[in-house]
Amino acid sequence: ELHLVPPSMYEQVIAAGGTPEAELTEEELPPKTATPEALEAREAAMFKAFEAIATRNVREEFTAGGMPHNSVVARETGFAVSARDRDAAWLKFMAKED
Repeated sequence: ELHLVPPSMYEQVIAAGGTPEAELTEEELPPKTATPEALEAREAAMFKAFEAIATRNVREEFTAGGMPHNSVVARETGFAVSARDRDAAWLKFMAKED
């Protein structure tokens, strides 16, 4: 099983028996997650997710600042979403709602 290692811990992990990624073959790497690369496709998927999340209006799905949690957006869209991307898309989404 592969794990992401913070750069500051790289030497410790190698010393403990970890294998550098460079030594792994293509077959040993996990499959890449399908992520829409086009900004418009990502934004459209996030807007659809925001609509579903807002419609449900479940308190635990939102941050204290009122934005949907990244994990909830990722579950709805099917791809990872950074906080930066989520924030920008959420502000656009909310502006459209007004």
